[in-house]
Amino acid sequence: MTSPNQDPIEEFIRKAGAELEEAFRAEGKPLPIGLSGTDIARWAIDDMRRENERWVPEFRRLEEETRAEMQPTASKEEYLERLSAKLHDWIRARYPYTDAP
Repeated sequence: MTSPNQDPIEEFIRKAGAELEEAFRAEGKPLPIGLSGTDIARWAIDDMRRENERWVPEFRRLEEETRAEMQPTASKEEYLERLSAKLHDWIRARYPYTDAP
């Protein structure tokens, strides 16, 4: 459980780090000395944060574009379907090797 003073992301990083270390040990491949599971988890989270900052403006643009295209009477499901299609197209255009449906 997260304590009131504990950052939930930091708590997740420590927990995931411990699980990574255990998983590597269970496979008989412990991490090299000086490298911890927490280091790996922190690098992954930091990378995700950087990517998120990079993509947020584009996602907002796609969201605004989708809203502008929709009729005022469109349902939430119709909106989400159209936005999802735009996001899939956007991802495929940037990462053509992706097997995303």
